[in-house]
Amino acid sequence: MDMSKYKGMFISETTEHLQSMNQGLLAIEQDHKNQEAISEVFRNAHSIKGMAASMGYEPIRDLAHAMEDLMDDVREGSREPGPEAMDLLFKGLDTLESLLKEVAEDREAGPAGSEMSARIRAFRGAAPAAAPPVPPPPTQANPTPGASQPAPAAKPAPAEPDPPATKAAAPPAKPAHAPGANRHLRVVFSSQTASPGVRGMILFRRIGEVGQVLGSRPGTDDVKSGNFLADPHGMAVEIDLLSEVTEAEIVKVLHSMADVVSFEVKSVTPGPAAAVPAAASAPVAVAAPAAAVAPAEPREIEGVVKHSGKLEQIDPFAAQAAQAQVVPQTVRVKTSALDRFISALGEMILVKSELREVAKRNPLPGLERGVDRLETLVKDFHDQVMAIRMMPLEGVVARLPRVVRDLAKAEGKRVRFEVRGQEIELDRAIVEELADPLIHLLRNCVNHGLETPDERVRVGKPPEGHIEIEAYRLRDLVLIEVRDDGRGMDPFLLREAAVAKNVLSSEEAAALSDEDAIQLIFRPGFSTAREVGMVSGRGVGMDAVKTVVEGVGGYVTVSTRPRSGTTFTLHLPRTIAIVNVLLVKLAKELFAIPITKIQKTVEILPHQVRKTQGKRFFLDRQEMIPIKPLHRFLDLPESERDPRAPQLALIVSTHNRKTALVVDDLVGQEEAFIRPLGKPLERISGLSGVTMLGDGRLVFVLDTMSLL
Repeated sequence: MDMSKYKGMFISETTEHLQSMNQGLLAIEQDHKNQEAISEVFRNAHSIKGMAASMGYEPIRDLAHAMEDLMDDVREGSREPGPEAMDLLFKGLDTLESLLKEVAEDREAGPAGSEMSARIRAFRGAAPAAAPPVPPPPTQANPTPGASQPAPAAKPAPAEPDPPATKAAAPPAKPAHAPGANRHLRVVFSSQTASPGVRGMILFRRIGEVGQVLGSRPGTDDVKSGNFLADPHGMAVEIDLLSEVTEAEIVKVLHSMADVVSFEVKSVTPGPAAAVPAAASAPVAVAAPAAAVAPAEPREIEGVVKHSGKLEQIDPFAAQAAQAQVVPQTVRVKTSALDRFISALGEMILVKSELREVAKRNPLPGLERGVDRLETLVKDFHDQVMAIRMMPLEGVVARLPRVVRDLAKAEGKRVRFEVRGQEIELDRAIVEELADPLIHLLRNCVNHGLETPDERVRVGKPPEGHIEIEAYRLRDLVLIEVRDDGRGMDPFLLREAAVAKNVLSSEEAAALSDEDAIQLIFRPGFSTAREVGMVSGRGVGMDAVKTVVEGVGGYVTVSTRPRSGTTFTLHLPRTIAIVNVLLVKLAKELFAIPITKIQKTVEILPHQVRKTQGKRFFLDRQEMIPIKPLHRFLDLPESERDPRAPQLALIVSTHNRKTALVVDDLVGQEEAFIRPLGKPLERISGLSGVTMLGDGRLVFVLDTMSLL
């Protein structure tokens, strides 16, 4: 059977198991007696081993098997999860991820997997176990009974007749075991299995490795289509097997299958077809009374062996009392399909705006009602598409505890790491970009922020440092704060570092305010590290954070206190493709500014303006806010105006400082589908994209953070 078509599913599910394993190992390292985490990691390794064996990925199978054995030692209490064992398990996890990446990229597996397997087995004191040869999969799950191989001799013994087995929509009927079979299997998959047809075909392949599949109910085609027998516990399939291996070997194979909630293995007496020579070219017709050829009733072992290993006496053929199989309520969708949804939605918004303009020029009652109805439908479609694209932050922060653990160990520091608000949702495109910025921030916290345990004790702090990530919503923004309780930032030391790194001259550094000095950390090439190490020192981390966050329409702020700690805050929009913008006029030109970048709009009256040192300030509730015409940042001429007339301004915030940007006019608010700029416009600072109005005019979208 060609298993390559199931590779995507294998990669997806193995990734989930690896993420779960990572979290479990971190929990075990914190509490060596955490039996729930120990069992979870064991199950993860067991599932990965089974799936990799089904797909024929032997390096992954062998390494997962070695890790499973080591976790079994821990689970049974014969080995403590000490530092050496935990380091091996973490390195094994990293190696599994590398092997999985090789599978995804269709590359040949390197020696890392076998080397890691050997290290784990050597640690356990066992020689590497040779993998059993994998026989070729059966070419057909339901071959002609006459083509079966001779079965081994078996002594018939009296027993109860076979209970009936039925399909979900069929009346009860006595199952007809395939002639020649000496094992009867009933396997029940979870009703929540994402791809039951795929699971069924993998089951046929795995069982075919320990024997010959002579028949199944439902047939192969039905199973491939996802049609199973109904069962009180999920979705069932029955298999007639001719096998010379022990029942324990069959049970081991079934234990390795993912999504199996229960299974049953029965030993039965082979039928007459078992005596037919293998060289027979056609089935033999037996014209005799049924009583003369009927074999003795099979001897059956009742019970269902479950994952826990317990044997429970239940009726395995209660399908007739069960309801129809439960169809999974979720499907996997390619992210490219979601991107096409957004593009289609953007075009619909443009068409809606065009029709609105037409309706304004031609005020027809029917046209107005139609446009209103279209606008309602487009808004509903917009909400649905945005809901589909939303992803919780949990996916990107799940691996961060491991990152902090490894960084702290490399730096010889003790760190307590917490995450709050991982359920907050953002656009998928934003979530996918957050991994690197968050890792850079955590590196900065561990390497530069936190002191060593001895230093912390000397200044009256607990030896264990504290790093926390918290996400929450504020209006239309999502804020992610990364906090530490370390040494904080000293503006004086930052100025010295800038001069030493030739980022600024001595005069330029001396002229910086404390706030501006803190912003130096975002300069390319700037670092306070005395030497380049594995973690920091190259001056690219914080610059990369700023670049990525601003690239998705957000900005970064920093709050710090010497000897108390630092807080980095990422201000992010919930979505980047379709946003609400404010249209403003500058020198007869229209520009758009995302609403999320504007705190408020104001009219500045003459008596609210203060002048000091040649600069103008807006007095807003005892707060002095600098006044800057937006025209100057775009090299546009300022419009002539009456000095006694009020000025329209937008209050925006950059780096914790407010600015009043003066504009000529406020045109209105629009829902905009923002398209990225191509070359060479993408290089122009202050422009983040372009959108089209309903009348066909193109409008540039401004990035106030870059301008200021």
